[in-house]
Amino acid sequence: MKQETPQKPEAHDGMLTVKEVAARLRVSASTLLNMRKEGSGPTFVHVGRSVRYPAASLESWLAERLAARHNAA
Repeated sequence: MKQETPQKPEAHDGMLTVKEVAARLRVSASTLLNMRKEGSGPTFVHVGRSVRYPAASLESWLAERLAARHNAA
């Protein structure tokens, strides 16, 4: 019988954890917290007491920041 490989949470539900986003952006979880407080970070949602980031929104946010950086140069 073939054993199925478990999917990563982001592949399953399109939502990323703080830890996953911090790793992707190479920043600390506390930096993400500060970005949430300032309103300068990617879109997030509360799921119960947890914070999640929609993967598509994170990619859009990154693309916008890269474009702004490119246009400023």
